[in-house]
Amino acid sequence: MRSNDFNSRLLNIFIAISAFSLGTFIALMMVSEKLVDKASVQDFQAGSLRDNIAPKKPHHFLVILVATAAGNVPQRNAMRETWFKNGYLWKSDIPYDPNAVYIPLYDPETGFIRPETPDIQSYSLSVYRKWHAKYKTINPELDGQKMGNISLAHYFAIGTAGLSASEVTELKEEERKHGDILMLDSIWDSYGNLTRKLLESFHTLDEKFSFDYLLKCDDDTFVDLAILLQDLQSYHTQLKIVYEKRKNLGPIPRLYWGYFHGRAHVKTAGQWKEQNYDLCDRYLPYALGGGYVVSGNIVRQLSQQKDVLKVFKSEDISVGSWLAPFRDVYRRHDVRFDTAFMARKCQSYHIVLHKRSAEDMRHFQSGFTCSQIQNDAIRRPKEYFYNWQKPPTQCCDISVN
Repeated sequence: MRSNDFNSRLLNIFIAISAFSLGTFIALMMVSEKLVDKASVQDFQAGSLRDNIAPKKPHHFLVILVATAAGNVPQRNAMRETWFKNGYLWKSDIPYDPNAVYIPLYDPETGFIRPETPDIQSYSLSVYRKWHAKYKTINPELDGQKMGNISLAHYFAIGTAGLSASEVTELKEEERKHGDILMLDSIWDSYGNLTRKLLESFHTLDEKFSFDYLLKCDDDTFVDLAILLQDLQSYHTQLKIVYEKRKNLGPIPRLYWGYFHGRAHVKTAGQWKEQNYDLCDRYLPYALGGGYVVSGNIVRQLSQQKDVLKVFKSEDISVGSWLAPFRDVYRRHDVRFDTAFMARKCQSYHIVLHKRSAEDMRHFQSGFTCSQIQNDAIRRPKEYFYNWQKPPTQCCDISVN
């Protein structure tokens, strides 16, 4: 009997200890879960879980993207010393004439943007030339006054894949000194890779900044940046006013601004030979690549779609083809953009000038006459207003007088 009692007592003690241990374990688990939940809430409220929240990016009104090569240091220095400075300065207190800027509206029947007719382009140019004459002659003592709150940034895009260690070191030193080198480690710099370079540049800038507009140009392009900014700011302000007052107009147009070409045949030979352009036997209308402006949200869209876009050999032709289907893209043809494969006849109203040497840029900066820049006896591309109401083969027949 005593043995049975002893065994029974041992069993009861074991059950009691087990029950106590189990209860303690469950209680600790419940407390631990509450502590974890409370800590998680506190961490979230304190902002320690911000890894999933995208940080706010610095914002600029205009970002300037310059396509260049590693060895083109003289060209980059000429741009830094000349027109990059001009965007931060006004030269006159004469406000920009809003009549020189066309605000695009949608046709209520078609839903498409009404393009500028050649007559409107001609009128805008005449208004600008009258304003420009006043701008150049009134209050010269204001030359050098700082602008208002316009934020700018410029970057030189260089593909660094395949560069030697010494070349990369030199670029890093240039970046340390100037802070304006966009080194694209995955891009091999070559003519055949310019479109991929452009897309990678768009992607990198889109990740670094938010911006309203981007000016793309080459390192042999001179820009009268103060005037371009006055025009762009006037357009931007008026566009917002018009579309905020009338909410039913449609999506706010996205800008694609440059000198357009619409009847170019697809290249079948040479370094620009295009084997994959199967859309037509002519390129879709595009802004010439020496210099053009696009809205920031265009850059963002192309950046997000960079892995699925058809990449053609020419980057400006690629951009024109990519943007062709969108009805909210406003293609602004501007004869003040001299951006063809060779310079046109020099005109005082040109504000974007391609195919210019470092010496030319310094001439432009110091004040120049056209005879100092080029020999007008050379046969040069004619200047035309773009007729968007005609098929591309007939787009470019109206000469600028």
